[in-house]
Amino acid sequence: MRTPKTIKDCIDIDYRRDGFSTACVTGPFDISYEILQFCGYDLITIDESITLRMEKGLSHSFSNKGHLVDGAVLSLPNGKKYLTKKFLSPEYIKEITHSHKEGQSYTLDKTEISSFLKNAIRIPDEKIIPFSNFESNKFTNMLFGWIAGEYGKALSKKGIEGMLIVTEDAKDLPILSPIWLGGAGEYSSLYCCSRNTHQPTTVRGIIRKGKPFSEM
Repeated sequence: MRTPKTIKDCIDIDYRRDGFSTACVTGPFDISYEILQFCGYDLITIDESITLRMEKGLSHSFSNKGHLVDGAVLSLPNGKKYLTKKFLSPEYIKEITHSHKEGQSYTLDKTEISSFLKNAIRIPDEKIIPFSNFESNKFTNMLFGWIAGEYGKALSKKGIEGMLIVTEDAKDLPILSPIWLGGAGEYSSLYCCSRNTHQPTTVRGIIRKGKPFSEM
């Protein structure tokens, strides 16, 4: 285990308010998560990250930093793809990172697929979702929660039309991919195709205290 001094040098606490905080660590996914967990942080979810971006402003450095979040994307050989916001256990994070280190995607068996799909939503076929549709689109509502419409309007002011979704295609076996939430400068694009989590990657964690995050 890394020493407290080493951990202090690695972790970047970038937000504090009312008894909770967020922090980033850059390194291989499994090691970064280990450091965050040691310091009491869980992986931040997409909607938590977006809520904080709206509070800080989309031009703030907090908002412009892309990072890995909790959740994952499942790509099936039949071409269908699904996303869930809360799925990654420490074991999955270690196995995904190890698979990427070996130059491979991480695959799931039938039992794991059933568990994944219980709380998942299908990713729409279109590669770009217009910001003007965020409030009415079922996928972005699940993704961003109650703030979806407001977030879409804020992003539309940046002069582009929509959010890009990049996923990995499965050939013979179902693939599980982590979710990278692009910074506001990248229009919050979702990159769910990386095999590079064994390389330096920014991971953001959150400590939740008191009221549920959505009520704060």
